[in-house]
Amino acid sequence: MASYDQLAHQVEALRKENSHLRRELEDNSNHLSKLETETTGMKEVLKQLQSKLEQEAGALASSGRSDVLDQLKELHMDLTNYYELKHQPHRVRLLMGGVGGAGGAAEVEDRLALPPSSCSSSSAVSRARSPLRVLSRLSSGSGGEAAMLPHHFLEGAPPRTAVISGADGRTSDHHQEELFKERNLLLGEMDREERERCWYFSQLEALSQRLAQLPRIDTFSLQMDLIRQQLEFEAQQVQSVMEEHFGTSEEVVQRTQIRVARLEQLEEELQEARGSQETQLQGGTEGKQLWP
Repeated sequence: MASYDQLAHQVEALRKENSHLRRELEDNSNHLSKLETETTGMKEVLKQLQSKLEQEAGALASSGRSDVLDQLKELHMDLTNYYELKHQPHRVRLLMGGVGGAGGAAEVEDRLALPPSSCSSSSAVSRARSPLRVLSRLSSGSGGEAAMLPHHFLEGAPPRTAVISGADGRTSDHHQEELFKERNLLLGEMDREERERCWYFSQLEALSQRLAQLPRIDTFSLQMDLIRQQLEFEAQQVQSVMEEHFGTSEEVVQRTQIRVARLEQLEEELQEARGSQETQLQGGTEGKQLWP
């Protein structure tokens, strides 16, 4: 009778899990359909703008306005590749997760134009106050995972040569390893998120600079107006995708504060574990000296 009740509970649990997975699949399908619709609509808009810009480029070439023509050529390249920005975060995570070692990190930075330790020169003041600014060194850490770890966090790692006899010693070693593993994972998540956000901020800064560099024309110019509208549109899209991927600024700050608080707690636990381990080592040494 007990085994029958147990099987009934297992069947009910499997049914609930199946329903949950089915709902997740439906949600994912709906989200994918939405993305496909947005991508199709964006492609149509870009094609129309491209056609108009090509007409304007022909007129500019005949009139000798080479400065504006160069702006149109740059914008043409943006229009050709811009719709892929919606999927850029997934490519960033894929590349970051599949690369190990310092050489791999340099390759990622070259392909994504990610600054190695900061977002941009204009935001240096805000970064100086950020707790993430210390995350600047790549570790090819445990399990083959690429995690960004600062040097001072790597110092003081549990020595693999230390041997403590007895169950308490083995438990202490295992506890320290678990704490270090959790801390390294947190640091890797924080650094990966900051690097991805830096990529978006670099795109916004580049768009802002291009807007500021547009030639000042007293009379109305259709081509210049199109360029300005497109650059503003791109900036809005970058901000929208960034907020969709990372959440609002308040959510980013709250998430960072939670992670930093957990890191501080892990540091305290590691200090306690190291102190306990040193006490056990000293006790074992004294015991051997007293033994005749």
